[in-house]
Amino acid sequence: MFLMGKYKESHACLDEALRINPRYASCWTIKGWAFNCQNKHKDALVYLDRAIELNPHYADAWYQKHLALKGLNRKAEADVALAKARELGFAG
Repeated sequence: MFLMGKYKESHACLDEALRINPRYASCWTIKGWAFNCQNKHKDALVYLDRAIELNPHYADAWYQKHLALKGLNRKAEADVALAKARELGFAG
């Protein structure tokens, strides 16, 4: 949904999924991705940090964290997150 610009509906669906299963790292990552798409990088970091806490080996979460940090002009931290994503197999 959020890829179609339906952010409010997307966030509601993701919030419901997290209510049902708050340990679902992929959902936390998707919510962070949705915030990144809206240029709400501080909000994205909250969700991405939780995803990484739940699954520190989740390359997509590290990559999205890289994008959020880059969007906040935190280059050194963004570079570390990108290196971690690549170390974990992210090929993008």
